[in-house]
Amino acid sequence: MSDVMKRYSVFALTPDGTPERFSRVAPAEQALALELIEGGYVPLRIEAERNDLWGKLNKPIGSNRPIPMTEMAGLAEHLHELLLSGLPIDSALSCASRKGPRSRTRLVRSLLRQIRGGAPLSEALRSEGTPDFVCESVRAGERNGRLGATFGEIATTLGKQIEIRRNTIGALVYPAAILSVLVLVLTFILIGVIPEIASVFRGDEQRLPVVTRFVLAASDVALRHEATLIGCAAAFVILIWGMMSGVFNLSRLIRFMLRFPVFSALMATQDARVLSAFGNMVIGGVEASSALNAAARIAPHPALATDYRNAASAVREGMSVSSALQRFTRLDDETLAFLEVGEQGGSLGPMVLRAAELLETSGERALARFVAFLNPAAIIVMGALVGITVAGVMLGIVSVNQLAAH
Repeated sequence: MSDVMKRYSVFALTPDGTPERFSRVAPAEQALALELIEGGYVPLRIEAERNDLWGKLNKPIGSNRPIPMTEMAGLAEHLHELLLSGLPIDSALSCASRKGPRSRTRLVRSLLRQIRGGAPLSEALRSEGTPDFVCESVRAGERNGRLGATFGEIATTLGKQIEIRRNTIGALVYPAAILSVLVLVLTFILIGVIPEIASVFRGDEQRLPVVTRFVLAASDVALRHEATLIGCAAAFVILIWGMMSGVFNLSRLIRFMLRFPVFSALMATQDARVLSAFGNMVIGGVEASSALNAAARIAPHPALATDYRNAASAVREGMSVSSALQRFTRLDDETLAFLEVGEQGGSLGPMVLRAAELLETSGERALARFVAFLNPAAIIVMGALVGITVAGVMLGIVSVNQLAAH
């Protein structure tokens, strides 16, 4: 069912008559309109949302967004404790709506309203844009009667994803700061300092040292093409943002970048996120192909998501999970061996979680080694470039003084 669900932008009157803009997921526009009317809403406009850059830019500012991952993890942990204490789901949601961040309480109240209207919790979560792996896990928990334990597994999975993201960002902050300072310092020297003293060397350029001529040429290029350089820097930042957010589908570029160790390490941590979600859904009773398809939706970029969706299709056609992942993904042999043993022994879910844990550890170690190399390398490069610039200026001044003395 999740394969045919679409997201719609809705402008409607709430049951109390207040105009509201929000997003909902439904199989068709007519089905969504009927659902809204049954819930007491008066739909004024329903439009299918586009998932490309233009669609994101034209999304209504007031439309609801999925709550942040940290808040979703906190909500899952809270519901886990409340449901295990014996409360029914509506009472648990009612308790959860009394405290917490504004976006979370708004989500819980919407879920509570839909559940009291007869909707299953999994479908209510899906209509609010909750990640598919959460919806599929909750649906399995509803079927097997272990909804409380399911929310505990969801909280664990989200917690691991948050930790992976925090560790990755934390590891790259320092070298990124060093490189940013390097760019700012060089820009200031080349554009603000060198042009002020370039007149000293005018007429004697051919007699100056090579280093000085190089610095003067770099300053001249920076001044003449200042707007172009700024535009290139902005385009690079937008490109990186688009790749990470999935706005730009640059699958070929991403696959090329994966040939380098640092990007392979980052990919290993992202694979660990997807496998962790997949393993928890399998443990919760979700069918393997559906679990793979849902887990693919938390992948950080389209190339990785496409790999796992292709694997899900292969599993649906009868291929084993380990064979499908070996064919369509870049998982290493050790991880695939864990999955194969889990399939043969009837313990696929726990073995997937173990493989995800080892993959995460491997990726973090590789990333740590890269950062350990990058930090001193960035400092050395910054010192060398600034030193060359200063040396070029000083050697030029000394050369001019010597020429004047002769």
